[in-house]
Amino acid sequence: MKVFVGVCLILGSFLGAGFVSGREVGEYFARFGNFAIMSIVIASILLGVLIFFFLHLSLTAKGVSEFSQVYFGRLNGVMDILFAISLTIISGAMIAGTKTLANESGVNPFICVLATIVLVYIVVRGNINAMGKVNALLVPLLIVVVLVVAIPHMGAGSSSGSVILSAISGVNYVMINIVTLGVFLLEIGCRYSTKEKVLIAIISSLVIGVVMMIETLGIIGGDVVYAPMPILELASQNMVLCNMVKIAVFIGLFTTLISCILVLARLINKVVKRYDISIIVSIILSWLVSGIGFEKMVGYVYSVIGVIGCLMVIVTIAKSNKNTNQKSIDWCN
Repeated sequence: MKVFVGVCLILGSFLGAGFVSGREVGEYFARFGNFAIMSIVIASILLGVLIFFFLHLSLTAKGVSEFSQVYFGRLNGVMDILFAISLTIISGAMIAGTKTLANESGVNPFICVLATIVLVYIVVRGNINAMGKVNALLVPLLIVVVLVVAIPHMGAGSSSGSVILSAISGVNYVMINIVTLGVFLLEIGCRYSTKEKVLIAIISSLVIGVVMMIETLGIIGGDVVYAPMPILELASQNMVLCNMVKIAVFIGLFTTLISCILVLARLINKVVKRYDISIIVSIILSWLVSGIGFEKMVGYVYSVIGVIGCLMVIVTIAKSNKNTNQKSIDWCN
């Protein structure tokens, strides 16, 4: 059960609205046609390695606050700012997605966003255990809906672009996600033994890879690669499925939002000493950024996060051997 909850925490952080709606999968994988199959395999393996890597880093750095100090030294303030920008962008994208989803559903966007951020505040104000229970309940439902919609449309497509560009796009997608997922893993890593970390990394990356493959082939077969929300487009002819997808997209929005706001609030908490105020500030900043719009943020702004992700991974790997050879600190006690 402990491993299952850990996997759900990771999946909830990773499988956001961009993934569930198919927008990210279309942008970074499906548009390359058959070449996407190879890039998904590469991305899944890389993701599994990095999940374990960042879970294991919790032995020498407790959470994002310690991480930037231990691995970036005098540049820790700069990295904190870059992390905060990345988290704000993704949180903002989730709020923007909530507005888009509300408009698609004929619901007042302001009321929908307000209700969402209140729920986010309540969950984040609690603790990791509360988040684990929420994700363990919601994430399986999210995955089932995506599979039910995508599987009937699965089909091969013509290869486009190049195999190299497709592989680069897949790696870039992992790097975009590892910025937020990596720092979130540091928050939960000390809860697990090495064996549990290995299991969590393998299961999480395998589930993500399989769902991503099916979703990609469904988007290609359904010829909805460039739709604003491809999975919603696939379900548009069936009212029941359409409503299920909308619920699944909202779940993706919500689970990613609570993960991002949790870490962003802990960063801001280094300056604003009251944690509840830090959460409110995080939500307000994300709401302001959401004005850019969901589709623009996924299609263009996310690339900035990919660059930050590459920098974070390269520097951390370069310094990790030196730090892990030192006596590990039992941060969990």
